[in-house]
Amino acid sequence: MRTPSIVGLLVFLAVVPAHARRLKGEWTNAYQGGGGTVRFIGTFKADTGAVQGRLRCTKGCPVRGKFSPTCTGDAVAWYCTGPAGKAGAGCTGSGYVYRDVFEGTWDCGPGTGGVLSFGQR
Repeated sequence: MRTPSIVGLLVFLAVVPAHARRLKGEWTNAYQGGGGTVRFIGTFKADTGAVQGRLRCTKGCPVRGKFSPTCTGDAVAWYCTGPAGKAGAGCTGSGYVYRDVFEGTWDCGPGTGGVLSFGQR
């Protein structure tokens, strides 16, 4: 009976690199109301502007999926922008990385968009 739980753990460890950061955050929809929690899992280094990973949130969350923006800046603050969510959905995320926090917005076209933030708080 223990085999399925061990196999599940091994699969999880194979998918999520050991160095991956797990940062909690939130998203809101400024136009339609609502929102919820989000979790970023991946590489997040505020000193180099490296943000690359996945956003996990409940089904129906527009930014759920890959988030690997391009960041420009310096050791104090980085401006990052790039695709967010499922490929082909047309959603983008943009904002600033400073210290151990990403503060920004998401946009999926007319009438959709809002706040996206995650990090160490």
